Amino acid sequence: MPNFFRFPEKSAKNLFWFPIFLLLYSFTGNVSNDIYMPSMPILVHVFNTNDHWVQLTLAVWFLGAAAPQLLMGPVADRYGRRALLFCGGAVFLLSTLVCAVSAHIGWLIVARFFQGVGVCSLTIISFVVVHELFSGHHSVRLLALLNVCNSVAPLLGPLLGGYIFLLLGWRANFFIVFFLALIGLIGLWRCLPESKIPLDYQALAPKMLFSNYLALLKNRLFMTHLIGYGLSFSGMIAYLSGAPFVIINLLEIPAQHFGLTQLAVFGAFILTSLLVGKLVQRYGSHKIIWLGAIIIVLSSVAMVCFSIILPHSLYGFVGSMMGYAAGFGLAGSPLAKEALSANPQAGGFAAAMLGFSMTGFSSLASILVSAIYNQTIISVAAIILIISLLTLFIIFWIPGKKLRGTCYRK
Repeated sequence: MPNFFRFPEKSAKNLFWFPIFLLLYSFTGNVSNDIYMPSMPILVHVFNTNDHWVQLTLAVWFLGAAAPQLLMGPVADRYGRRALLFCGGAVFLLSTLVCAVSAHIGWLIVARFFQGVGVCSLTIISFVVVHELFSGHHSVRLLALLNVCNSVAPLLGPLLGGYIFLLLGWRANFFIVFFLALIGLIGLWRCLPESKIPLDYQALAPKMLFSNYLALLKNRLFMTHLIGYGLSFSGMIAYLSGAPFVIINLLEIPAQHFGLTQLAVFGAFILTSLLVGKLVQRYGSHKIIWLGAIIIVLSSVAMVCFSIILPHSLYGFVGSMMGYAAGFGLAGSPLAKEALSANPQAGGFAAAMLGFSMTGFSSLASILVSAIYNQTIISVAAIILIISLLTLFIIFWIPGKKLRGTCYRK
């Protein structure tokens, strides 16, 4: 077999280059959903369509990322980490290229769905491979860098995308994503060892899949934290779905400045995310989850009030969302941690369900915004308020006594 097709060895050289190419590909995959946002309003005229169809291009990305989520982990166990990563990478590259050359809104919607599918494989594999190839503080440091990539993408994506759109046009955003992802994947092909040896040939057995997921569905502690996390995150996506049309079209802010509003919103999220560890250590997860949920609801109420009293206020819209993002920064991590801790034996399956909850609720929120948005701030604010109230309701039902589930089968 030619050397090109052999698995790279777990050498010091490969383990040096692997994090560099993984971070490049991870950032590119995550930024693919944010970099074209400043271009979204102009796509209405490019494709001779309406706001709802263009907003759907955002929703289907999350739908694509959610659809295969529950099977990705078992597939990686059955066929190996490299096989899933590079098959998903091929799907991502092809769909990104189709996005760049689309001549009809229907093609763009379909391509965006498969772009989300490609990112789903990246999300599942990246954290697993880092855990398996590295140990101790090296693993923790690289996982932290991956989280930074995920957090920075919504910050830098719209900012870079606005200027790329201004200088080179909207298609250039997708071409740039394509070439960066191609570089990352070629590098990973050359330096990523196969970390799943031997393969688990029973990983996709229907009986095992059904019994493990059913056990998690019956775990009330797990499900309440899971749904609370997915709902609260979907409020962020509801904002992202409507923000380009509200800020650029309705409030007439230049597309190249749209990224600055994202910088403010996600800056608030990152700030509280950096503080939440110490707050949880001092006050406990339950109190911080409640604090975050209350801030989320109050910020959503403020957004609705601003949209009625000052219907064209940029500061009211973005400022209220900064409050929501800060609340999610407080509640999100403890909700995810408590969900995964509710049944520690089911780590892989629980992580898959957590990802499915996040992307599934996000796709529903985005679809709802695309269906209801009527060129007013209140149409977006009302959806975010409903999501925040549902989040508070779910958190209210979190069991006070933390009974850990143990019904997991290997």
